Amino acid sequence: MLFNRMNLLIRNYTYTMFYYNQGIHDEVWYKSPGSKGQSVELFPDFKEEDYTKQFNFNYFSEYFFLQGFSIFELLGHIIVNIYDIQLKKNEISFHKAINKLKEKDLVKFYALDKIRNSNEFDDAAKHRHNITHNQHPQFISSGITKCENGIVTAGVGNYTTSQKVKEIMDGMLMCLEKTIEIINKNKD
Repeated sequence: MLFNRMNLLIRNYTYTMFYYNQGIHDEVWYKSPGSKGQSVELFPDFKEEDYTKQFNFNYFSEYFFLQGFSIFELLGHIIVNIYDIQLKKNEISFHKAINKLKEKDLVKFYALDKIRNSNEFDDAAKHRHNITHNQHPQFISSGITKCENGIVTAGVGNYTTSQKVKEIMDGMLMCLEKTIEIINKNKD
């Protein structure tokens, strides 16, 4: 099962990088005023074909993040099985398995805890969470913000560039690689 999920992850990464390497000119994702007098022009450096590259990049990278975190959850199940950790089947998760590992293997606990508290893991987790539960970070948000004092403002929305998405993906791959290496080390 892990092999199959890793295969899907690498496939999604490969397709994402295929489109990324063709060039997605989204570093400047808005221009105000626009080149034709509009108040805001989105993706001013895009040519017609860039929209297709961006669409496919977003499609495969989204599944990369979803697949990547399903692998972390599967690794939680593997930790529970290797160390005979007592958790109900429906309560098993990557984080709970690591927390329980503290009672079984302190060295691996600290090594895995360092990964899950790293900036790379945190960035990937937030990105995946926003894809799944909030405004997709790879699409321009509405730009509407409600301030603490109740005032609502409107402006150009937030957007995560393809370069930043690639950095987050690479960081998540590094976290997965380190996690698997730690789990694979001989059990004391």
